[in-house]
Amino acid sequence: TIPEDVNTILAKACYDCHSNNTRYPWYAGFQPIHWWLDKHIREGNGHLNFDEYTHKSLRYQFHKMEETMEMIKEEEMPLNS
Repeated sequence: TIPEDVNTILAKACYDCHSNNTRYPWYAGFQPIHWWLDKHIREGNGHLNFDEYTHKSLRYQFHKMEETMEMIKEEEMPLNS
């Protein structure tokens, strides 16, 4: 289980692009913005999807956490947008 304080951070900063529970902003109803957001979210889920994360091997999970920590340290994630 994920500690509640960690889950709160993940929900705010990561889940919209890295889970199956995307909350689209109000402007997502306009084209071509919706297409751009949808592509961005598909790419994010392709790299890491927290809803499917625990169903993967421990080796995969460890590797993805290393990548995630590196991206956070290098301020590549979360995106400013």
